[in-house]
Amino acid sequence: MRATPIADTEEILINLVHDLRQPLANMEASAYVLRKWLPELPPQAAEHIRTLERQVAEAVSLLSEASADVRRVRAQRASESREFTKAASAALT
Repeated sequence: MRATPIADTEEILINLVHDLRQPLANMEASAYVLRKWLPELPPQAAEHIRTLERQVAEAVSLLSEASADVRRVRAQRASESREFTKAASAALT
């Protein structure tokens, strides 16, 4: 049986979230290392690191929200499917 377009979209979103988390974690770790190893950075360089940290945090937050939304949609659809099955079963008996 062919997956529905919605299921295909969910899988794409799940894979995208998964694939983006690792590079974001690497960027976050790099910013941390730069801040720890080079505490006396010029102000402009320090600001760039802070910007990187903020942008990574925002991207991680967006990915978490997308992941939670996909889980909610899947749970809602599963619940609706169970309710439909119960109703159909009751109608047949």
